[in-house]
Amino acid sequence: TADGPYYFYAGDGTDAGSADASNNTLLFTAESVAKEIYMAAARAGHDANYNVLEVSDSLFTYKIDMRGAQSGNEASHNTATFSKVYFRFYDNKNLLGADGYSKATYNALNVDDTHFGSFKASASLYGAQSGGEASNNTITLTNSDFTDITGDIVLVGATSKIKANDNAVSVDNTEFGVEGSNNIRGDVTLYAAQSTNGEGNNNTLTISNSSFFATGKVSLVGAVVIGTKADKNTVTVQNTSFDGATEIRGNYTNGAASNGVVTVMNSTFGGDTIIYSSDTEDGVASNGVVTVQDSSFSGKADIYGSFAEKEGGTATGGKVTVKGTSFAGETNICGNKTGKFGGTASNGNVTVQDSSFTVADGKFTEIYGSFMGNDTDGGTADGSITVKNATFDGAGKLNIYGSFSEFGDVFGVDVIVSTGEGKPKETGIKTSIYKRALETTYKLRTDSGRRLLSVIENNFYSFPFSFSAF
Repeated sequence: TADGPYYFYAGDGTDAGSADASNNTLLFTAESVAKEIYMAAARAGHDANYNVLEVSDSLFTYKIDMRGAQSGNEASHNTATFSKVYFRFYDNKNLLGADGYSKATYNALNVDDTHFGSFKASASLYGAQSGGEASNNTITLTNSDFTDITGDIVLVGATSKIKANDNAVSVDNTEFGVEGSNNIRGDVTLYAAQSTNGEGNNNTLTISNSSFFATGKVSLVGAVVIGTKADKNTVTVQNTSFDGATEIRGNYTNGAASNGVVTVMNSTFGGDTIIYSSDTEDGVASNGVVTVQDSSFSGKADIYGSFAEKEGGTATGGKVTVKGTSFAGETNICGNKTGKFGGTASNGNVTVQDSSFTVADGKFTEIYGSFMGNDTDGGTADGSITVKNATFDGAGKLNIYGSFSEFGDVFGVDVIVSTGEGKPKETGIKTSIYKRALETTYKLRTDSGRRLLSVIENNFYSFPFSFSAF
């Protein structure tokens, strides 16, 4: 009842300078607290390992900072668990698995059946944070909700200044805001890992059976890296709804972005949405894979496998698969995409099946295997597209290209129309579109050959043509 702040530690090794603090347990239950609280199972001047913080059946209505362990060196195998807790704050609140000054590994933050509400500031949840390596840390958030929050919501599996690998965030059956109320007035950010000066690899973010209703932007990323590389980071979203602007990325870095994976299933997107698997601002983007299945998009949708934002950048091996999905706004789907002014966009692949596209007058539906950005100047692009049982409706424009490298390029498409009830089937690939090789001089011996060449040169010249034109 006295004025705070209050400090709770099961083990304290800071008074001894460089002492360790390990195997301590702090249990906090059935309390109602209206004062400033700082709580940790252990704090240590050196290492803090195997400490446990458990908070349950309690109410907190003021500023808090709660963590499994605080270490001046390494923090490993610490756990902070919150169950049936009500956080109602008028100041910032922080929940943390562990903080290790030089290294944080195998720490966990578990939150279940917990309510975060009536915040006049921001909410931050971290599996671990470290000035050095942060690896194999986790956040598990289940059966919880966030309502009436003025600031931002941030969940990060691990944040590191050097290396953040093999971290995971799992969110299930959790509500971020209430439909129609816009009572989350800031941004919602969920990262499996974050590295501010190094690399981030093999991190996983999984969102299931949840909903996002925020005035600000929702960002879901496998790994955010300022440094050398982001590799094999994964985002999976299933049975989840998004009301506003949403961004989903497997890898997001200014270095090399490779082998990112984004999977979206049975989900709805009400605002403008971007989904990039391997996204780099200044490096090479490669082998990004996006799969979207049985979902719907009401706003603008940009879906790219590999995306190199830099002018003249390189994006390769991107793959996008869309099945059983509806698009009601302007849509851009690319296996690979680069910034403007040249570069390389190669080996892109897009498959669209059993999906529908409806776009208004003056808007576009664009599907590219590989796309080099506007105002291109040289460079190369190649890609492939497969479209099966898709419908395109509305007064907008439709562009479908295997590859797009320069404005002014001309493509030939052989259109086959059937008025019967036959169904298309795949057979062997047979070329039916040709183009005159202007650099070649033909010496034809037969009259029929010379007549054919004359018709091509007079009627088509450098444009592609189909057998159906004869």
